[in-house]
Amino acid sequence: MVSRIVKTGLVVIALVATLLVGWLSYLFGEEDYYPKPGTPSFYLKLSSLIRNIPLAYASSLPAYRGSVGDGPKPPQSSVCYAAQSSKEVWIITSIRTYLQRNGYTFNSLETDSSMTLFAENKPLHYTGYVNEGGQSVDLLINASSSPQEINVCITHYE
Repeated sequence: MVSRIVKTGLVVIALVATLLVGWLSYLFGEEDYYPKPGTPSFYLKLSSLIRNIPLAYASSLPAYRGSVGDGPKPPQSSVCYAAQSSKEVWIITSIRTYLQRNGYTFNSLETDSSMTLFAENKPLHYTGYVNEGGQSVDLLINASSSPQEINVCITHYE
């Protein structure tokens, strides 16, 4: 009787372990991912810096993206959203203040040409930031098809 309970318990433990490993493999097996707020991927895969960044003057829902990185590319987390074009200076100031509070300092006003190569619209602003640990953040603002809006993208390279 006891041995039957022990065997059943071991089978249940093995099944639960297999399901857990399978779920974790699925969760972390994607190279590029697009998590929605509130999902496990959002909390487990995106950097907390991007999850908590203020979406100043957003006029659209944010689109989140992440990549595990491969080869020389580090893991990255991004958020992009449309915002009011009249608030561009306030958006830049809000994001700069948030990054400075989190240990990032100004690094550059020069974009890597690959950042704007596939941009649909003209880049209006770029600022790079770094922290002491070697992580970096890029703030890129592009023109939108609507003159009243801009596209704001913040990318954190871990």
